[in-house]
Amino acid sequence: MAGYVDPDSWLARVFLEWIGSAIMGAAAVYIAVYVAPAHNRIVAVVMAGLILVVSGALLFAGFLARDYWAIFGTVCLNVGSIAMTYGVFHPEAMRSQ
Repeated sequence: MAGYVDPDSWLARVFLEWIGSAIMGAAAVYIAVYVAPAHNRIVAVVMAGLILVVSGALLFAGFLARDYWAIFGTVCLNVGSIAMTYGVFHPEAMRSQ
């Protein structure tokens, strides 16, 4: 798909915002779980909660500035962190068949 999308188009910007922000949220939870493997479920929930709290401030700033790309990126950040937390609680869902 990437070979057929103009790099300056709206679709490319949506793709980059989605992938970049979702990976950032997932990586934050993954790194926290990797640092404390004995209590990985608790750490995953706490880190996802911290990301959700911080993203509330980011959403507030995005709404004040009317920056819709920042709002979209913040939502994608939350989706990535929640998806990684789900993966910690259900590791069989993340394994490939």
